[in-house]
Amino acid sequence: MSEKVALVGSGLIGQAWAIVFARAGREVRLYDSKPGAVETAIERIGARLRDLERMELIDSAESVLRRVAKVRSLEAALEAASYVQESVPEDSALKHQVFAALDRLAPATTILASSSSGIPGSRFLDLPGRHRCLVAHPANPPYLLPLVELVPTPWTAEETVKRAWDVMVAVGQVPIRLKAEIEGFVMNRLQIAVINEAMSLVARGIADPEDIDKMMANSLGLRWSFMGPFETMDLNAPKGFLDYATRYANTFREVGADLKVTERWTEAAIKTVEAARRRVLPAERVLERHGWRDRRLMALARHKAQAAKDIGP
Repeated sequence: MSEKVALVGSGLIGQAWAIVFARAGREVRLYDSKPGAVETAIERIGARLRDLERMELIDSAESVLRRVAKVRSLEAALEAASYVQESVPEDSALKHQVFAALDRLAPATTILASSSSGIPGSRFLDLPGRHRCLVAHPANPPYLLPLVELVPTPWTAEETVKRAWDVMVAVGQVPIRLKAEIEGFVMNRLQIAVINEAMSLVARGIADPEDIDKMMANSLGLRWSFMGPFETMDLNAPKGFLDYATRYANTFREVGADLKVTERWTEAAIKTVEAARRRVLPAERVLERHGWRDRRLMALARHKAQAAKDIGP
């Protein structure tokens, strides 16, 4: 019998986690306190699974979907579950309330993980069973972007981190472990630095939002889709990273002094970006565009898998 996983919260992240676990053969129980939310979630999960099947990234959408079950109570979701992933809204008080119930009701050996996007777990995981709790922050959507940040609290048992790592590897994710808690974790801190500078460039009239998106999609984004910034630098100078640092460290320092990555998002810049986006995508079509994004990521995932075979990882 396959291991049972409980997912608490059936929004976009909960739906994506359902695909991750069900695709890997886990029996998924999906719970949400909002009436009708799980039914809507399962419809959307089915649509994404059919896209994955068309892209030949899974064998059968229906067989995966059969492993996702809706449940009417938290108790039913947690029964015999070896792993729980919470994906409720990003509110520390709400998360503490949810985890208090999870800690009270889940089997004593069950791992309790949060999808928190940036709130350190120590703010809401101070519970009697806090040793078995941690943050497992996914990239979105995790069934196409497999990186997961495992962020233990000061009270998380080492055995919990190891077991969570093993779970993530077993279901096809790529875990990394943070050595200490930090606001926003690693993924979002890097993303925030880039996005804040993009907003600053718009606010200062340096570039239009459309051109910044083009720049990322046709340069940095392509390169960073298969190697990170340190490997990029290592390969961008004839003798490697130290050679790169010798050539460009002063430039990085000079530009870095001008970067205002903590600059407040001005109302004018926000309106400029919103207007630019709405010119190409009406607000009522944003959810529809999620499907386009995911299909493009599926195509990239298929390409990367084939390229790894043909060229090497």
